[in-house]
Amino acid sequence: MGWLNRLLGKDPAEELARVERWLTDGDPVRAVEVARRLARSRDMAVRGRAASLLQQARDALVERTLSNAAAAEKAGDFADAADWIRAALQHLGEGVQRAELEARLEAVEDRIEEAPAPTLLRKDEPEAPAALELDVDTRYDMLTSMLVDDVARRYENRSPELRQAVVDLNEARAEAALPLLDQLLARSPSDPVLHLERGRARLMLEKFAGAREDLEAAWTRLGSEPLDRGDSLSIPLLWAEAVLGQGDAAALLDRLPEEAEPDAGKPDLSALYAQALVSEGRRDEARELWIALRERHPQRQDVSYALAAHLAEDGEIPSAIRVLEVAVAPSCASGTCSKPPLHLPSLRLLVALYLESKGPLPRIEELMVWVAHAQQGSLAAQDHRLLAGFHELIGDSRAAEEARLEAERLERSGQAEAEHAPEAPGGDLSRRSQEMPI
Repeated sequence: MGWLNRLLGKDPAEELARVERWLTDGDPVRAVEVARRLARSRDMAVRGRAASLLQQARDALVERTLSNAAAAEKAGDFADAADWIRAALQHLGEGVQRAELEARLEAVEDRIEEAPAPTLLRKDEPEAPAALELDVDTRYDMLTSMLVDDVARRYENRSPELRQAVVDLNEARAEAALPLLDQLLARSPSDPVLHLERGRARLMLEKFAGAREDLEAAWTRLGSEPLDRGDSLSIPLLWAEAVLGQGDAAALLDRLPEEAEPDAGKPDLSALYAQALVSEGRRDEARELWIALRERHPQRQDVSYALAAHLAEDGEIPSAIRVLEVAVAPSCASGTCSKPPLHLPSLRLLVALYLESKGPLPRIEELMVWVAHAQQGSLAAQDHRLLAGFHELIGDSRAAEEARLEAERLERSGQAEAEHAPEAPGGDLSRRSQEMPI
């Protein structure tokens, strides 16, 4: 079938050579797209070379966009500068450089309203130099600047050990941050900031009992309101994740019913509350909560995904399909299926539900194309299992067996990456401790 041909790659060696030529010729955009796909090749040699080229291409692309952003800032065109910074952020993972750019973007956006009309940058004017590597103190200051004022003041004039721990924690090095925080708390056992940071570290390391203890200690001094300017982090949210990790859903239901109400405007906390309801066997209440959250946050595909998963578990397949079709429609309204970005778990669940319902075949084909598109042309192990189900549905047992064998091979080789794993109802709503702004 034609759609299967679109999933097939070309000669990897030839494509690697093209990527190298594009990098030499100063075309990192095309280089990124192809190298990203080749970096998931089954051939280890191809994968290794592609990963190296991908990093080079990303670095070149980020350098180019930031150079353009600097030129736009110098010309006073802050709206254009903000667009260039957003483009750079698309090619950065979590870490210090991303945090620095997000802070820079916020500062540029603040100047858009007050800026005068932009002037053109003369060709003879030098561009601003690339950003230098920042030291721990600078990174710490940038991270804590994202906090609301009352909380940020608690982070002022802190020891080098705490500064290092906060930076480590926000670069996903919780195992390095935890010993520093233990030492600091031994000297200052009532400091709420230290308890908050150690609670976050323990949560990342899945030390749920200790995380709960620390967060409760911080809660009494820091309160329930959001800690950051983006309203994405609060102690109740972190505490809810800790108690769920402990298996104590009842504690969450008992303590946070009002904060988890859909009208409270805390969808991430509400999502955890819905999971607690399911854990306690209160599925009807959980469904009502998911429905209310979807009505209030229709743009969040993760909420629609969680509702659909809940409906599917209750055997309401047609209703689950309708929810997912509505959720993915905005991404494909322009025909490109990219804005807003495709939500891969929703696509996969939708394919699985259509397979269970035995059709329609054209829609399953189309969705599988977008599953591959969302991963730059590659398929993970679970996608090959979906493919096997499709081949079984059309009566091609040989192709189905090949797809199953490929899924098993990927699983054995460890290429079924963590981001490709099936998500529990609630999807990426339940892992907030990995996406902290501080």
